[in-house]
Amino acid sequence: MRLEWTRRLTTAPVRLHLAREAWRIVVHEPHALSLWDGRGEREISRSHSGLRLVHGSDTADLFLAVDDHNRLLGFNADLEPLWQLGWESPIRAIAVAPLGQQLAVADERGVSVLDETGQPIWRGATPRPFHHLAWIPEGCGLVGAADFGFVCGFDRTGTVRWREGLMTNIGSLALSGDGTECLLACFSDGIRIHRSDRVGCPPLAVSPATGTSPCRSLSASYDAGVVISLDLEGHRLERLERGNGSRRTLIRETPITTFATDATGQVVIVGTAAGELSLWVAF
Repeated sequence: MRLEWTRRLTTAPVRLHLAREAWRIVVHEPHALSLWDGRGEREISRSHSGLRLVHGSDTADLFLAVDDHNRLLGFNADLEPLWQLGWESPIRAIAVAPLGQQLAVADERGVSVLDETGQPIWRGATPRPFHHLAWIPEGCGLVGAADFGFVCGFDRTGTVRWREGLMTNIGSLALSGDGTECLLACFSDGIRIHRSDRVGCPPLAVSPATGTSPCRSLSASYDAGVVISLDLEGHRLERLERGNGSRRTLIRETPITTFATDATGQVVIVGTAAGELSLWVAF
Protein backbone atom coordinates (compact mmCIF):
# COMPACT_ATOMS: atom_id res chain seq x y z
CA MET A 1 0.00 0.00 0.00
CA ARG A 2 1.16 3.54 -0.74
CA LEU A 3 1.46 6.23 1.93
CA GLU A 4 -0.26 9.49 0.93
CA TRP A 5 0.26 11.57 4.06
CA THR A 6 1.09 11.39 7.78
CA ARG A 7 0.12 13.81 10.54
CA ARG A 8 1.08 14.08 14.20
CA LEU A 9 -1.52 14.06 16.95
CA THR A 10 -0.97 15.10 20.55
CA THR A 11 -1.97 11.65 21.84
CA ALA A 12 -2.83 8.22 20.48
CA PRO A 13 -6.26 8.20 18.82
CA VAL A 14 -8.90 6.09 20.55
CA ARG A 15 -11.13 5.80 17.49
CA LEU A 16 -11.41 7.01 13.89
CA HIS A 17 -14.70 7.42 12.08
CA LEU A 18 -14.74 8.14 8.35
CA ALA A 19 -17.89 9.99 7.25
CA ARG A 20 -17.93 8.35 3.82
CA GLU A 21 -20.43 10.65 2.09
CA ALA A 22 -18.78 13.88 3.25
CA TRP A 23 -15.25 12.41 3.23
CA ARG A 24 -14.39 13.77 6.65
CA ILE A 25 -12.31 11.95 9.25
CA VAL A 26 -13.40 12.24 12.88
CA VAL A 27 -10.51 11.63 15.28
CA HIS A 28 -11.32 10.79 18.87
CA GLU A 29 -8.40 11.45 21.23
CA PRO A 30 -8.64 11.07 25.02
CA HIS A 31 -9.22 14.81 25.52
CA ALA A 32 -10.41 16.06 22.15
CA LEU A 33 -12.48 15.54 19.02
CA SER A 34 -11.23 16.80 15.67
CA LEU A 35 -12.45 16.78 12.07
CA TRP A 36 -10.02 16.31 9.16
CA ASP A 37 -10.41 16.40 5.38
CA GLY A 38 -9.06 13.86 2.90
CA ARG A 39 -5.84 15.83 2.37
CA GLY A 40 -4.90 15.56 6.02
CA GLU A 41 -5.85 19.10 6.98
CA ARG A 42 -7.46 19.61 10.37
CA GLU A 43 -10.68 21.61 9.98
CA ILE A 44 -12.10 21.63 13.52
CA SER A 45 -10.76 20.69 16.96
CA ARG A 46 -12.72 20.76 20.22
CA SER A 47 -11.67 19.88 23.74
CA HIS A 48 -13.88 17.11 25.08
CA SER A 49 -12.58 15.21 28.09
CA GLY A 50 -14.03 11.97 29.32
CA LEU A 51 -15.59 10.66 26.09
CA ARG A 52 -15.37 6.89 25.81
CA LEU A 53 -17.50 6.13 22.73
CA VAL A 54 -17.82 8.25 19.57
CA HIS A 55 -19.62 7.61 16.27
CA GLY A 56 -21.07 9.77 13.48
CA SER A 57 -23.22 9.87 10.38
CA ASP A 58 -21.71 9.36 6.93
CA THR A 59 -22.77 12.91 6.07
CA ALA A 60 -20.76 14.37 9.01
CA ASP A 61 -23.86 16.29 10.17
CA LEU A 62 -24.44 14.48 13.46
CA PHE A 63 -22.13 12.84 15.96
CA LEU A 64 -22.93 10.78 19.02
CA ALA A 65 -20.79 10.15 22.09
CA VAL A 66 -20.93 8.66 25.58
CA ASP A 67 -19.02 10.27 28.45
CA ASP A 68 -17.62 8.90 31.70
CA HIS A 69 -20.86 9.78 33.49
CA ASN A 70 -22.83 7.46 31.15
CA ARG A 71 -24.50 10.39 29.43
CA LEU A 72 -25.44 10.24 25.75
CA LEU A 73 -24.27 13.38 23.92
CA GLY A 74 -25.28 14.71 20.49
CA PHE A 75 -22.95 17.00 18.50
CA ASN A 76 -23.52 19.00 15.31
CA ALA A 77 -21.30 19.24 12.22
CA ASP A 78 -18.99 21.68 14.05
CA LEU A 79 -18.56 19.23 16.94
CA GLU A 80 -20.55 21.53 19.23
CA PRO A 81 -23.02 20.06 21.77
CA LEU A 82 -26.67 19.79 20.71
CA TRP A 83 -28.22 17.82 23.57
CA GLN A 84 -27.46 15.30 26.28
CA LEU A 85 -29.36 12.47 27.96
CA GLY A 86 -28.67 10.70 31.21
CA TRP A 87 -28.74 6.92 30.78
CA GLU A 88 -29.60 4.54 33.59
CA SER A 89 -27.93 1.33 32.43
CA PRO A 90 -24.22 1.27 31.45
CA ILE A 91 -23.86 1.95 27.70
CA ARG A 92 -21.70 -0.56 25.81
CA ALA A 93 -22.01 0.51 22.15
CA ILE A 94 -23.49 3.25 19.95
CA ALA A 95 -24.05 3.74 16.23
CA VAL A 96 -25.44 6.55 14.05
CA ALA A 97 -27.41 5.65 10.91
CA PRO A 98 -25.64 6.71 7.68
CA LEU A 99 -27.82 9.79 7.13
CA GLY A 100 -28.07 10.60 10.83
CA GLN A 101 -31.80 9.93 11.00
CA GLN A 102 -31.60 7.32 13.77
CA LEU A 103 -29.31 6.51 16.69
CA ALA A 104 -28.70 3.11 18.28
CA VAL A 105 -27.63 2.61 21.89
CA ALA A 106 -26.78 -0.76 23.46
CA ASP A 107 -26.70 -1.09 27.24
CA GLU A 108 -26.71 -3.89 29.80
CA ARG A 109 -30.44 -4.48 29.29
CA GLY A 110 -30.87 -4.34 25.53
CA VAL A 111 -30.78 -2.00 22.54
CA SER A 112 -32.62 1.31 22.02
CA VAL A 113 -33.20 3.28 18.82
CA LEU A 114 -33.71 7.05 19.03
CA ASP A 115 -34.34 9.82 16.54
CA GLU A 116 -31.73 12.51 15.85
CA THR A 117 -32.94 14.59 18.81
CA GLY A 118 -32.66 11.72 21.28
CA GLN A 119 -36.36 10.81 21.41
CA PRO A 120 -37.10 7.05 21.68
CA ILE A 121 -38.40 5.09 18.67
CA TRP A 122 -38.17 1.46 19.83
CA ARG A 123 -36.39 -0.72 22.35
CA GLY A 124 -35.62 -4.44 22.39
CA ALA A 125 -34.27 -6.75 25.09
CA THR A 126 -31.25 -8.94 24.32
CA PRO A 127 -30.01 -12.07 26.15
CA ARG A 128 -26.48 -10.65 26.26
CA PRO A 129 -25.34 -7.01 26.12
CA PHE A 130 -24.26 -5.84 22.66
CA HIS A 131 -20.72 -4.48 22.51
CA HIS A 132 -20.85 -3.85 18.76
CA LEU A 133 -23.53 -2.16 16.64
CA ALA A 134 -23.83 -1.35 12.93
CA TRP A 135 -26.59 0.08 10.75
CA ILE A 136 -27.58 -1.43 7.40
CA PRO A 137 -27.39 1.55 5.00
CA GLU A 138 -30.13 0.24 2.71
CA GLY A 139 -33.36 -0.02 4.71
CA CYS A 140 -32.05 1.15 8.09
CA GLY A 141 -31.92 -2.27 9.73
CA LEU A 142 -29.62 -2.78 12.70
CA VAL A 143 -27.18 -5.54 13.66
CA GLY A 144 -25.68 -6.04 17.10
CA ALA A 145 -23.14 -8.47 18.50
CA ALA A 146 -22.15 -9.39 22.02
CA ASP A 147 -18.46 -9.74 22.78
CA PHE A 148 -18.99 -13.52 22.95
CA GLY A 149 -21.49 -15.89 21.44
CA PHE A 150 -24.42 -13.86 20.12
CA VAL A 151 -25.26 -11.87 16.96
CA CYS A 152 -28.68 -10.50 16.04
CA GLY A 153 -30.32 -8.56 13.20
CA PHE A 154 -33.34 -6.22 13.53
CA ASP A 155 -35.49 -4.57 10.89
CA ARG A 156 -36.36 -0.86 11.02
CA THR A 157 -39.30 -1.49 13.39
CA GLY A 158 -37.25 -3.45 15.93
CA THR A 159 -38.46 -6.90 14.89
CA VAL A 160 -35.78 -9.60 15.17
CA ARG A 161 -35.09 -10.98 11.68
CA TRP A 162 -32.30 -13.37 12.56
CA ARG A 163 -30.11 -14.39 15.47
CA GLU A 164 -27.16 -16.66 15.83
CA GLY A 165 -24.94 -18.07 18.55
CA LEU A 166 -21.29 -18.88 17.93
CA MET A 167 -18.56 -19.91 20.33
CA THR A 168 -16.00 -17.21 19.68
CA ASN A 169 -14.97 -13.79 20.95
CA ILE A 170 -16.00 -10.97 18.63
CA GLY A 171 -13.89 -7.82 18.29
CA SER A 172 -16.00 -5.86 15.78
CA LEU A 173 -18.49 -6.22 12.95
CA ALA A 174 -19.08 -4.72 9.51
CA LEU A 175 -21.99 -5.00 7.08
CA SER A 176 -22.49 -4.94 3.35
CA GLY A 177 -24.60 -2.02 2.17
CA ASP A 178 -27.67 -4.14 1.53
CA GLY A 179 -27.26 -6.04 4.79
CA THR A 180 -27.03 -9.49 3.22
CA GLU A 181 -23.60 -10.07 4.76
CA CYS A 182 -22.46 -9.49 8.33
CA LEU A 183 -18.70 -9.84 8.78
CA LEU A 184 -17.35 -10.57 12.26
CA ALA A 185 -13.77 -10.12 13.50
CA CYS A 186 -13.13 -13.16 15.68
CA PHE A 187 -10.22 -13.53 18.08
CA SER A 188 -9.85 -17.26 17.46
CA ASP A 189 -11.45 -17.96 14.08
CA GLY A 190 -10.47 -15.04 11.88
CA ILE A 191 -13.30 -13.48 9.87
CA ARG A 192 -16.67 -15.20 9.98
CA ILE A 193 -19.64 -14.27 7.80
CA HIS A 194 -23.36 -14.46 8.44
CA ARG A 195 -25.54 -14.30 5.35
CA SER A 196 -29.21 -13.44 5.66
CA ASP A 197 -30.02 -16.18 3.13
CA ARG A 198 -27.95 -18.88 4.81
CA VAL A 199 -27.88 -20.41 8.26
CA GLY A 200 -24.55 -20.51 10.04
CA CYS A 201 -21.52 -18.26 10.33
CA PRO A 202 -18.71 -20.02 8.42
CA PRO A 203 -15.14 -18.70 8.35
CA LEU A 204 -14.23 -16.60 5.33
CA ALA A 205 -12.37 -18.83 2.86
CA VAL A 206 -10.68 -17.23 -0.14
CA SER A 207 -9.75 -20.59 -1.64
CA PRO A 208 -9.72 -24.16 -0.34
CA ALA A 209 -6.15 -23.64 0.85
CA THR A 210 -6.39 -20.17 2.37
CA GLY A 211 -8.50 -18.28 4.87
CA THR A 212 -8.02 -15.53 7.40
CA SER A 213 -5.97 -15.27 10.56
CA PRO A 214 -7.40 -14.44 14.00
CA CYS A 215 -8.17 -10.73 14.16
CA ARG A 216 -9.48 -8.20 16.66
CA SER A 217 -11.20 -5.70 14.36
CA LEU A 218 -12.22 -5.18 10.75
CA SER A 219 -13.76 -2.76 8.29
CA ALA A 220 -15.26 -3.39 4.85
CA SER A 221 -16.09 -1.64 1.61
CA TYR A 222 -19.74 -0.87 0.86
CA ASP A 223 -20.26 -4.09 -1.07
CA ALA A 224 -18.08 -6.05 1.41
CA GLY A 225 -15.89 -7.14 -1.50
CA VAL A 226 -12.84 -5.64 0.23
CA VAL A 227 -12.14 -6.39 3.89
CA ILE A 228 -9.51 -4.69 6.05
CA SER A 229 -8.55 -6.60 9.21
CA LEU A 230 -6.17 -5.99 12.11
CA ASP A 231 -4.32 -8.82 13.82
CA LEU A 232 -4.46 -9.50 17.56
CA GLU A 233 -1.18 -7.73 18.33
CA GLY A 234 -2.15 -4.61 16.38
CA HIS A 235 0.91 -4.49 14.13
CA ARG A 236 -0.40 -6.08 10.92
CA LEU A 237 -3.22 -4.63 8.81
CA GLU A 238 -4.36 -6.82 5.90
CA ARG A 239 -6.43 -5.76 2.90
CA LEU A 240 -8.24 -8.66 1.23
CA GLU A 241 -10.08 -8.56 -2.09
CA ARG A 242 -12.53 -11.40 -1.75
CA GLY A 243 -13.21 -11.77 -5.47
CA ASN A 244 -9.68 -12.73 -6.47
CA GLY A 245 -8.07 -13.44 -3.10
CA SER A 246 -5.53 -10.63 -3.55
CA ARG A 247 -3.92 -9.49 -0.29
CA ARG A 248 -1.93 -6.43 0.65
CA THR A 249 -0.35 -6.01 4.05
CA LEU A 250 0.61 -2.94 6.05
CA ILE A 251 2.94 -3.56 9.01
CA ARG A 252 3.58 -0.85 11.61
CA GLU A 253 6.23 -1.08 14.31
CA THR A 254 4.04 0.90 16.71
CA PRO A 255 0.68 -0.79 17.41
CA ILE A 256 -2.31 0.38 15.41
CA THR A 257 -5.05 1.59 17.78
CA THR A 258 -7.77 2.30 15.22
CA PHE A 259 -8.44 2.40 11.47
CA ALA A 260 -11.19 3.02 8.91
CA THR A 261 -11.72 2.49 5.19
CA ASP A 262 -13.70 4.30 2.50
CA ALA A 263 -16.70 2.92 0.61
CA THR A 264 -14.51 1.36 -2.10
CA GLY A 265 -11.91 -0.17 0.21
CA GLN A 266 -9.16 1.64 -1.73
CA VAL A 267 -8.26 4.06 1.07
CA VAL A 268 -7.33 3.17 4.66
CA ILE A 269 -6.87 5.73 7.45
CA VAL A 270 -4.69 4.49 10.31
CA GLY A 271 -4.06 5.75 13.85
CA THR A 272 -1.21 4.41 15.99
CA ALA A 273 -0.20 4.35 19.66
CA ALA A 274 2.54 6.86 18.81
CA GLY A 275 -0.05 9.52 17.95
CA GLU A 276 0.38 9.11 14.19
CA LEU A 277 -2.50 9.61 11.75
CA SER A 278 -1.88 8.45 8.20
CA LEU A 279 -3.70 7.72 4.95
CA TRP A 280 -2.78 4.79 2.71
CA VAL A 281 -3.97 3.92 -0.79
CA ALA A 282 -4.13 0.48 -2.38
CA PHE A 283 -2.22 0.13 -5.64
